[in-house]
Amino acid sequence: MRTDWRLGARVCVYTLTLALLIGCQRPAPDASGDTGGCRTPAQLPQMHRPGWCALPSEVRAFASEHEDLRGFSGGEPFDHESMQHLQQQAEQRLRHERAQWARLRARHQHDKATAAWLDRYGEETELR
Repeated sequence: MRTDWRLGARVCVYTLTLALLIGCQRPAPDASGDTGGCRTPAQLPQMHRPGWCALPSEVRAFASEHEDLRGFSGGEPFDHESMQHLQQQAEQRLRHERAQWARLRARHQHDKATAAWLDRYGEETELR
């Protein structure tokens, strides 16, 4: 049976076009205007994942950085002096993160979803 090659070519072009259209769709911009793709960080606890991609990019950046540093103590102290130094650094970082969290909370207080997410996150991570 002889097949018209033009029909097969049209099917291939149609399939390729459809695949490109589906693959090139971007998510809607978030409140900050970011139109890039959104990936949930692997280290983010499951309870904070709902609504992640709807958060403003500055909130996502803060939480991602906080999660990256959350369990890091700065290294292993080899004497009492280095232990005190590491504790001071950890306390300074925590003060900075709490201040940054408070600024984000104040900035997004009128966005109910973002404010609620920040409240839950602050409560769980003891940033409050």
